[in-house]
Amino acid sequence: MPSDTNVICRVKVETIDLGPQVVHVDIEDVDRGADKATFVMDDPGSSNSNVLRPGANVRIELGWETEYALAFVGQITTTESVAGAGPKGRVKVTCTDQSYLFNDHPPLGERAYAGSVADIVTRIAGRVKMPIGKIDISVDKKWTETEPLQQKNRTDWEFLQDLAEQMRARAFVEVNADPKDSDAVKTSGGEPKLYFMSEDSLIAQDPMGKLLYCRGMGKLLEFKYRSIGAGAAPAASAVVANPDTGAAEARTTSPTPPEPQPGPSATSQSRLTDVLGAARADDVAQGMQVAANAATQPDAKRAKTEPSGAPSDPAALERRIQQDKTRILGYFGEGTAMGTVFLRAKGPVQIDGLASWASGRWYVRRVNHIFERGALGKKVSVSFRSKFQATR
Repeated sequence: MPSDTNVICRVKVETIDLGPQVVHVDIEDVDRGADKATFVMDDPGSSNSNVLRPGANVRIELGWETEYALAFVGQITTTESVAGAGPKGRVKVTCTDQSYLFNDHPPLGERAYAGSVADIVTRIAGRVKMPIGKIDISVDKKWTETEPLQQKNRTDWEFLQDLAEQMRARAFVEVNADPKDSDAVKTSGGEPKLYFMSEDSLIAQDPMGKLLYCRGMGKLLEFKYRSIGAGAAPAASAVVANPDTGAAEARTTSPTPPEPQPGPSATSQSRLTDVLGAARADDVAQGMQVAANAATQPDAKRAKTEPSGAPSDPAALERRIQQDKTRILGYFGEGTAMGTVFLRAKGPVQIDGLASWASGRWYVRRVNHIFERGALGKKVSVSFRSKFQATR
């Protein structure tokens, strides 16, 4: 397991490596919208405040000597200087990822789009010369020259987010190096790319890894989780008029997966026997069976809805009644793990060592990669932790 003694954190502003003056870094990776990073550094004589100005480019590498990566590329948005913070003073810098390139409104003549979702996303990315990482849509749609998709008074980034919500997808910028990239890009750790991914494709990805909760041994240091029946994505049903025949057609959300049932495995039963004794372990196993056979199960508490103003387009209605599959069971968790930049939002992670109904694949909605440097007596103390939120 990595040790805090070999943490790597490099913050570079333009061509300047800020070095050990950086005392705190927080890189926030989110499910929707733009990622951001904040860092705090010593500022003797306000010298650094004169350099760290809004608009400067920032690159942050984070990890361990044996496992680190380019974790953030963006631009400074704000600086906050605290002249009285100790003998040296401090400066706090907030940055946004390169989604800021999409914050402008396009010319009036370029706000109507014909073609598929991929055509539209590629056209918008081309305006700012950002490479496409991947476009993966479960249910596509095409617009025509006579009935185009109108951007109206929205920035490119706002428009991408609107389109992603309509298509049950996520639009985001992420730093990656792909096999097809140039050697220069691979050597630098990757470059920002635009992704447009459906919820289905995000969930279907292989897990980013496994986090095991085992007190004092696993990489997962803490995980608080709860099951909220009413917090699950609501099932939907609606009736639409067939545009060709006028006949009423019903549309209903696809059946949701059953609630995982509590139940002892051979491994968990053996562990319970070691900890609680055979009699108490048998009582727990019987309690699990009673819970599994209860008349009312948690999935009966899931909400149902009927979208109003349903369109006559069956394909459009199909998209509107889809559930948010990232929270289809109504599970919510918050955890802290040994730092790893390979834990990212917008993807699944395997979490084991929890209650039998909770162990399994979780969808990561937010990650904060946090680096801290301080003093421990006469020694320098550093730490790297990843705090995250996940749903299921």
